[in-house]
Formats: sequence, structure tokens, C-alpha cells
Amino acid sequence: MRLFKQSYICKLLHIISNCCRAYFVIIFISKLFRANRLSRNNIIFNLYKKGEYEEFLRLKKDIIAKYLKWGFEENARLTSIDCVKALLSIKRYDEAKEYLDFYEGGSYIKNNTRNINGGIAPLYYYKGKYQLETGCIDSAEYYFKEATLNAFEYSSLLLAFNGLRKIYRQKRMLDSLDKYSILYTQAKEKSFN
Repeated sequence: MRLFKQSYICKLLHIISNCCRAYFVIIFISKLFRANRLSRNNIIFNLYKKGEYEEFLRLKKDIIAKYLKWGFEENARLTSIDCVKALLSIKRYDEAKEYLDFYEGGSYIKNNTRNINGGIAPLYYYKGKYQLETGCIDSAEYYFKEATLNAFEYSSLLLAFNGLRKIYRQKRMLDSLDKYSILYTQAKEKSFN
């Protein structure tokens, strides 16, 4: 009887140790996949930073197509803002407008904008940048001001204030240029704290 209990306990401990090893193996593998996904994302954004916009766009469009293929339309819409950023950099405005409209059509815009990384301010910023690049300065001013009202991150404020500075420089409105230059400087200082 005593031998039976010892062998039962030994088997139980063996099973528990195997389960613990399996648990740690699963954790290790999940961290490895997460690190792989993060490094792949870093590689894609490094392409953007290097100015390799065509390759960046190709990879982002591939990601959007895969999201749409598997039924993750909202994720595809959220990813499309990266395409807008690259398309505006290489001055392909018609395609940028298509991606802006695709991004804006998501239900997350209407539901809860705080669920979006950066909020709704990036949408307004890129719409403002698109309007500025295509020559609609008054519309650009409206969208940049909306971006400042909806920004809850300093990075979004910096972009919006910088856009407003460009507009007022073009309009030669020095008092507004000074105002948004000061606000830009203050936001930049606060972003470092």
C-alpha cells in the first residue's frame, strides 16, 4: 500500500513537472512569436524611415489584404493610415485620398475614438496634410484645428501645431504663426517630461 502511494505521488510529480515545462515552453514560444512580430513591424517602419516608400507600401498593402481576407476589416482600416503617410510623402494624392476614405469609414471612428492608437487626431492631421498638399489651405486649417481639439498625445499635438504653422506661414499671418510656434515649442518641451 505504501509503495502504491509513493509511485502514485512520483507519477503525479512527474506529470506536474512535465506540465510546468510545457507551460514554460508555451510561454517561451509565445514570446518568441511576439518578438518576431515586433521585429517584423520594426523592419517595415525602418523602411519608411529610410525613405524606401514603395517597399513599405507593398508590405503594408499586403498586410491590409491579409486582414481583409481573414475578415479583420477594422484592423485593415487602422493599418491603412500608414499607407496614407507614405503616399503623401511620395505625392500620390489620389491613392492617399482612397486610403483616407477607407480609414475614415470604420465603425471605430463612430464608436469610441479612445480605442484607436493616438485617438482620432491622426485622421484629422493626415486629412489636413492632404488638403494642404493639394492646395486647399482653408480645409487644411480646419482639419489641423480639429486635430488639436481631439489630440490626447503630445505627438499628435506636435503634428497639428506644425501643420498650423505651415498654413499661417503660407497665409503670412504672423500673429497666428507666433501663437502656434509658441504652442508647438511648449508641447515639444512637455513631451520630453
